[in-house]
Amino acid sequence: MDIVEAARKIASYLEGVSPEVWAADSMRRDAVIWQLSIIGEAVGGVSDETRALSFPLQDGHLV
Repeated sequence: MDIVEAARKIASYLEGVSPEVWAADSMRRDAVIWQLSIIGEAVGGVSDETRALSFPLQDGHLV
């Protein structure tokens, strides 16, 4: 699923990155923004039926 893959990429791009590194690394910021745009486009394709579903979360993670 594009959304999950993009979110995982974002997490890997940001892992251990300080605010100073983030501010100085325009390539990293561009990569994160690109993945966010992929998520945005993918969300547009999610059906109303799927959007109406409720997913159980525990500590912010799917269970």
